Amino acid sequence: MSKSKNRQSPWQVSPAAKVPVSASAATAEKPLSPTGKPLTRDAAKYERRQVERQQRLQALRRARRTRISVIVAIVLIVFGAGGLTSYFIYQNNFSSAKGAVAPTPTPFQEAVYDSNYPPISNIYCDPGEGQVLHIHAHISIWIDGKLSPLPQGVGIPVNPQTSQSSCLYWLHTHDESGVLHIESPATQTFTLGQFLDEWNQGFNTLGFPSEFLLSSGWKVWVNGKAYTTGMDSVLLTSHALITLAYNSPDVKPDTVYAWGTDLAQ
Repeated sequence: MSKSKNRQSPWQVSPAAKVPVSASAATAEKPLSPTGKPLTRDAAKYERRQVERQQRLQALRRARRTRISVIVAIVLIVFGAGGLTSYFIYQNNFSSAKGAVAPTPTPFQEAVYDSNYPPISNIYCDPGEGQVLHIHAHISIWIDGKLSPLPQGVGIPVNPQTSQSSCLYWLHTHDESGVLHIESPATQTFTLGQFLDEWNQGFNTLGFPSEFLLSSGWKVWVNGKAYTTGMDSVLLTSHALITLAYNSPDVKPDTVYAWGTDLAQ
């Protein structure tokens, strides 16, 4: 045998130099059964299907939880919006029942009929009674436990030369019954505050009580129910029964009044 055949390349690894592969390394990448033995091909496929099935179930559960969360959020939003709507409707109705509705934003205006009697608190003085709005309210005034009659002639100025009325303010009284006549050439909202301004500024000599200028000490009822917003904002609605009491704890508010046929409205 020649020496060339026995000579080994320095770059060739002899079979004896190869590192033997252990059984654990050979099966490291193969799925194992619960007993630690490699799974068959069918068993491995089954195992993969089980894992995929579990993943799909988890994805479905997450999607279902997300849908439930969205539905709950929508329901809460709807109920919240409904609750706010109901609250505002209730507040509006409650305020209307109490008379706490603000006057018309753009009240009716007209030419001044008599320059001696200019408008007071946007209440004009006309040559005759208003034909568009004609309603009545009743006012009872109690001061220090005594009934203080609403005087006759508030809102009806008298010409000193002729002793005749020159005009009639839209809010006026014809007698001491407590009935306030609201007569206007336009349909709009009037308040007790406007009438008190008219009484104080144009007819102060007709027994305007100075107690009305005080900000405390008064109790107010409208149709027998306590009114806490302040007398100025009380609406003068048809057949409203307004009771005002200053320093009069034993006063009972008006709940009925015998309206005559001429005061039907």
